[in-house]
Amino acid sequence: MTLEELRVWGAVRRNGFGVRFNRQEPIGKYIVDFICHKARLIVEIDGEHHLHYGNDKIRDEYLQSQGYSILRIQNIEVRRDFNLVCDKIATALQICAARLLPQNGEGGRAKP
Repeated sequence: MTLEELRVWGAVRRNGFGVRFNRQEPIGKYIVDFICHKARLIVEIDGEHHLHYGNDKIRDEYLQSQGYSILRIQNIEVRRDFNLVCDKIATALQICAARLLPQNGEGGRAKP
């Protein structure tokens, strides 16, 4: 793992976000940096090479087809403002959790 990945792993592995993350987990033929199965969220910490090569589109489309949301964070973001990175992860988790809640008529109890 890169220094930036280690720093983010330190934050997510301590359960500071209230959910469990796994690291370096295979999904199909891809290995993701961090994944929260409960929220269906993948967090990718990208180096500069991701800015220059557009190879992530097919990978992202596959992961999304498996029901995952993807949050991409650049290494420079981790170095410049780690608190903002943590806020982005927390926000993404909230959005994913809200998306996974059953809606009226979709398996949940209807509200009176």
